[in-house]
Amino acid sequence: MFVKVRAREDMLQKSQFRCISMAYRKNMKQILCFFALMLSSGISCAQAQPVRHCVVLEGKLMEVDASYNTTTGAYTINNGGRERALEEVYVLSGAAYAAGTKWYMNNEEIKVLGRQYVKYGLLRVLAITDIAPVTG
Repeated sequence: MFVKVRAREDMLQKSQFRCISMAYRKNMKQILCFFALMLSSGISCAQAQPVRHCVVLEGKLMEVDASYNTTTGAYTINNGGRERALEEVYVLSGAAYAAGTKWYMNNEEIKVLGRQYVKYGLLRVLAITDIAPVTG
């Protein structure tokens, strides 16, 4: 009799364990689905970060408040209560900007006031007080 009772207890424990295991798996699936949903919703939303952007306006270097979209890489600016692309408000090319020139894109040396300069290293963020226009 003792053996039959013991065997029945073992079967009940295994059955209970199976139920707990199935419930655990179901909960884990729900938890994983929840986190996947949270991550995907965070990635798909545009994440705008406030930044200061350097522009040339009427020959003078200045910084303006802008928003940087981490998803698309686009800069926008609040212009008259309307969000507009930075390029629509300010001209971001021409002689005042190095980024669009052949020597800058090809990492070529340049000569300024008799000195040779080479672009090297990682990108560095410079304040507008760290640079000056070249004259002469």
